Amino acid sequence: MKWLEGKKTWIGAGLLAVAAVAGYWFGALDGTVATAMLGFALTAVGLGDKADRYVPQILAALDNLRAKK
Repeated sequence: MKWLEGKKTWIGAGLLAVAAVAGYWFGALDGTVATAMLGFALTAVGLGDKADRYVPQILAALDNLRAKK
């Protein structure tokens, strides 16, 4: 499953966005719920991207704290 590395967040967010649009299109969701779902999808992508950038720095800081202890 190595090929899925870095793609799971994007896939999940994409599926959520598609579900929001399809739900609104077919009348299963109202505009408020569809908008919230799209917001959650965009948030997931943003958080996933930020985690990819900042996790190495966080781990390095934790290693430094452990070394000082």
